[in-house]
Amino acid sequence: MNNPSPRHTQLGNLLINEGQRLLAARRRSPIPFVNPVRDPLDQRANALISNIESFPHAFVLACVADQQGHYAGAWRLPEVVRSSLDTFDMQDLEALSQDDWESFTRHESVGRRFPKNVAKYLHSAVERIAAEYGGDASEMWSDRPTSARLVRRFLAFPGVGPKIANMAANILVREFKVNVADTRNIDISADVRIQRVMGRLGLADPDNAADVIYAARDVYPAFPGIYDVTLWELGGKICPAGEPKCDQCWLVECCDYAENSSASPSAGPSAPLA
Repeated sequence: MNNPSPRHTQLGNLLINEGQRLLAARRRSPIPFVNPVRDPLDQRANALISNIESFPHAFVLACVADQQGHYAGAWRLPEVVRSSLDTFDMQDLEALSQDDWESFTRHESVGRRFPKNVAKYLHSAVERIAAEYGGDASEMWSDRPTSARLVRRFLAFPGVGPKIANMAANILVREFKVNVADTRNIDISADVRIQRVMGRLGLADPDNAADVIYAARDVYPAFPGIYDVTLWELGGKICPAGEPKCDQCWLVECCDYAENSSASPSAGPSAPLA
């Protein structure tokens, strides 16, 4: 997209406004990392990761595990470990071997596709938190770092790439209300959902992750990832890989797909998904 059309400008403003609303909202307690459908496991998982004051490493380890499998399993992993060990203190996690971690990554509620690789990353992550941050993962963000430094601190963990590192930084700022020096280097996480939605909206090439990232920077340089979760949720609930539910989308009037397809959407919701 060379020069944004009035419709695309309106679309960008809607997305920015929704992102700013989420930033300004009060912190949720607990944060619903996993929809509590596996009651009580998912409820306990949400509570543990949301307790970033006592167990900041739970969030970091879940981020490290968020690969090679459905995302929900990664967010359940800290609770699976805690339930098995009856503890989640760092000194107890430091005593775990890579084989111990592999037993957790193979757990039916976690389901990593390559459990041995993820176990290696988790074992390494615990060692890094202990050595680099004195066992206190909150030191990764407690010094009000620049956004670039925060993302780089996540990138330093083996197995963590730009998508996960930016997702982690985004969650810390948006959900945990962590104070950072700036937000200009927190990019959108170009996963398959977000690439699909950005493409259908007409904001970027859906087959080019780099274009998705730079399109988000172009729309809002001050915080390129500000509407990351908004697009991710749209991609899961309203705009799936199959036929999108245009009549339920609050962005339908600005969407290239809706404009150019045979869909004839009725009045969609006046507000985004909660």
